[in-house]
Amino acid sequence: MSSLRTADIDFLIPLPIKIEKKIDLPSIFSKLGFDEEFSTSAGYRKYVHPDLEIEFLVAELGREKDKPFPVKALNINAQRLRYLDILQKDPLIIDVNNIKVTVAIPVLSLINKLITSTRRKINKRARKT
Repeated sequence: MSSLRTADIDFLIPLPIKIEKKIDLPSIFSKLGFDEEFSTSAGYRKYVHPDLEIEFLVAELGREKDKPFPVKALNINAQRLRYLDILQKDPLIIDVNNIKVTVAIPVLSLINKLITSTRRKINKRARKT
């Protein structure tokens, strides 16, 4: 029996951004043993550790843009992706060891995966022709 596993974490940065305190995330990740990888085609960065990969995402709204979304308060660039805005609707706030964590409603995550996987197949077919 096979199991599905992933070693990546995607953090969705909700729009509008409401980050009050500036934090240098690349510096923190570096101290934790993460390497910064730069995607030359998309222009965003991700943080890679032998056990984990971290990416930051933001919902792409309006006209499509080729550049990543700068999040100055965190000193990072987020990857712009379509259909992430549905994940921001009425999120759940859970308590993990006295830390409040905001997560998407699971059924909305499933809907998002279904939409994006379908779009990926359409885009791959369009590129082949």
